[in-house]
Amino acid sequence: MRNEKKLAEIHRAYEQCKEVFSPSVGIIDVAVEITDEDEYEFYKLAHEFFFQKKQKELIEKGVY
Repeated sequence: MRNEKKLAEIHRAYEQCKEVFSPSVGIIDVAVEITDEDEYEFYKLAHEFFFQKKQKELIEKGVY
């Protein structure tokens, strides 16, 4: 049961990250206001992950 609860928490966190870090024009503007280096590094990694995912989808669709 404990593993199921943790899995549900991880899934919720992933879904929230997917929404927050989805590629968009204005998202880079927010990053410049992050002063904590670790937080900024996390932001960059998360944003890059979802950006690359979107790029792959567009490539598969023949947009690129």
